[in-house]
Amino acid sequence: MPGELLILGEYDSSKETHLATDRAIDQTLRHLKAEIIHRWVPTEEFDFDSLETAAGFWIATGGNYVDPGKLIEAIQLARVCKIPCLGTCSGFQHIVLEYAQNMLGIEHAGHTEYQPETPEPFITPLPCSLRGKSMRIQLSRDSLSFRIYKELKIEKKYF
Repeated sequence: MPGELLILGEYDSSKETHLATDRAIDQTLRHLKAEIIHRWVPTEEFDFDSLETAAGFWIATGGNYVDPGKLIEAIQLARVCKIPCLGTCSGFQHIVLEYAQNMLGIEHAGHTEYQPETPEPFITPLPCSLRGKSMRIQLSRDSLSFRIYKELKIEKKYF
């Protein structure tokens, strides 16, 4: 169906990041008054024909993709076909891996967090993590964020 946003990844309702992804999309669609349907598609069930009618897709955070090879193929197809593609956290890291493999020619570029024995380490785990931590954020008075929160200082938690 035209206008469908596919969220590629293994949905887990116990993960705050997956719930936050759904909330962010829902809030954005309401704000934009956009009529786009979004649905989660597990990597192993992804059907490449669905990209032909997708408005775009989001490579979900959370890692532990059942079929990371298929995920890389889907990202490549989106890039080649110029279909909008967004990745958050580990999703973005896989977009970087796809680029390294298919555009830079680093055939076995891998992520040592998921593949410790990868022959060509390209992404390594961050030495620190913000997961679960809160941070105070200073907003600018003339920003959209200030208009939404109606406060100059807010506190947000990293998922």
